[in-house]
Amino acid sequence: MAEGIVLRGAAALVTTAPPGASPAGSVSIMVTAKALAEIDLLIAKRCVDIVLADAAGGGERSYEMVTRPIRLDTLRSDAAVVIRATGIVERTDLGLAVRFEVDDRFKQRPLVFHHDCGNVCLTAESPVATRLLPLSRFRSDQ
Repeated sequence: MAEGIVLRGAAALVTTAPPGASPAGSVSIMVTAKALAEIDLLIAKRCVDIVLADAAGGGERSYEMVTRPIRLDTLRSDAAVVIRATGIVERTDLGLAVRFEVDDRFKQRPLVFHHDCGNVCLTAESPVATRLLPLSRFRSDQ
């Protein structure tokens, strides 16, 4: 991770599949990371649950996440994206990507990092999934 990169915004990009499906339930998305020794930090979250029925149809929707400014180079490890479903009764397949908007304090410019988390399968028996967000791959020398 390049030094001086400060998180200023984040969004979750969610795609439901297959088109025409209308799953019931909602999903919340959080990004966490470790700082210092073993302190877990919540660095981005979607405050209001994403209602899956509203996202049905196979299209991608963007959901802004709540963030607090944090220097990403102070994090001890890569982040984790935690996806948690509530109220689902049947299998729900999602495509998920995360977009971070950051400021490079040393080069005085904004940057956008996009990471595709891949497909996520959520069921009533397994309503939580975790995907790694490799912050160590983000570079500002582009």
